[in-house]
Amino acid sequence: MSESTPVRPGRPSRRLRFSVTVVLLAGLGLVVWWRLRPAEHPQGVSAEDYKTAERKFLALYRRKPDRGDVLSLAAELAVQEGRLPTAVACFHAIPSTTRRYGLAARLQEGQVLLRLNRARDAEQNFQELLARADDMTVQEDQVIAAAKRLGYILSVELRFEERRALLAQVHARGQADLFDSKQYFFPSLLIWHSSTGRHRLTEFLEQDPENSLLITARGRYLTAEGRLTEARELLDEQRRQGSDDLRCTAALLECLFETSVWPGFIELAETLPAYEIGESWLLTRMRGEFDLYERRWENAARHFELVLEKDPADPACHMGLARAYAELQRPHDRDEIQRRALILARIRVNLVNVNDGDYDAVVELAGACEKIGFSEAAQTFGQHALRIERASRGGTSPAAPPP
Repeated sequence: MSESTPVRPGRPSRRLRFSVTVVLLAGLGLVVWWRLRPAEHPQGVSAEDYKTAERKFLALYRRKPDRGDVLSLAAELAVQEGRLPTAVACFHAIPSTTRRYGLAARLQEGQVLLRLNRARDAEQNFQELLARADDMTVQEDQVIAAAKRLGYILSVELRFEERRALLAQVHARGQADLFDSKQYFFPSLLIWHSSTGRHRLTEFLEQDPENSLLITARGRYLTAEGRLTEARELLDEQRRQGSDDLRCTAALLECLFETSVWPGFIELAETLPAYEIGESWLLTRMRGEFDLYERRWENAARHFELVLEKDPADPACHMGLARAYAELQRPHDRDEIQRRALILARIRVNLVNVNDGDYDAVVELAGACEKIGFSEAAQTFGQHALRIERASRGGTSPAAPPP
């Protein structure tokens, strides 16, 4: 045969065809087995537990349950029996994309995780639900409950900036109760270093002892309690371990400021990077205090003003700003900031009385806000007063306080 003669491809051998057929059939069998294999049960749920939940669902709802039905009921049964880790595993096994149960499972999983003091995991579930607050499958009461519990976590961990952003969304959705509004407009006037918060933070730390946010919050609680040596040692150690978290630096600066350890305060403050939008309010306030010490009056005023743009009621920033204005020969601005500070001091004393059972206190608060130019706060508390008045006349009941 010449080189130019084409060669016809031969037919595959019988052995090769047989091998290909076997491979295809094996692959098909594997796919069928994968689809029909028994689903793995969540940790803590035996095959008998699963069958029991199936039978109970069928008896309750008179229809054959799917996997989501069974897992949801098994989780609720586990909660009732106090088997909380099992309940978490069941809720976690329900994908968020499951139409009937998915996002509700995130709320329920987060609630149980919070009971177990697993704050970081609980927060992830609440955040996921809230990120999909406009989803048609999410009910309004679920959104409200998730926001309440997330706000609670942020409060215990002293993450006030994030809590304010959350509360802004709550107000924008028209879901804010009176307590939400007090936290939103007056975060610095409410008592945050309570024994209850400190105790809950300790419980969070027991479950997540390496969490830098929790350790920093612990340092701030110690500072607020006057246990300054303990606070300094804790925060110093956190920084020695390589934490570059500016929240920790701000907390240590606060501790040094409260103890008047100026050499240490100055040394640490001089290491700070330039101001960035979004940094913690405490860090910006410490910048202002450092500027006052260094007699940089313009810088001090700017830093205190930046905090007051986010937290207009901060009493320490009012004091610092008044001093900076005085040194800058701005007596009118100093007098105005002092006038506002006096009204805020009265608000601080009376804020505890502002609740859904005291219409007059809410009206008085709205009026005080108007006097100092807090127009949004004045309008919001005025609306709360109208709601309370309608409820007293037999209309809609006031919103329930947070759990």
